[in-house]
Amino acid sequence: MWFLHCHIDLHNTNGMGMVIDKGDTKPTTPMGFPVCRNFEFKGSVLKENNNIS
Repeated sequence: MWFLHCHIDLHNTNGMGMVIDKGDTKPTTPMGFPVCRNFEFKGSVLKENNNIS
């Protein structure tokens, strides 16, 4: 298990660290658990949501 974050003291107290658990097996992901996906930035959505011309 590895703890990962730069400038640890400042962000660790704010909960901005992560733990990487390296192993041969992984437990199954619970149903409905949020997952990361590819992020595609669309400037048009930003403009629409913030009334930017």
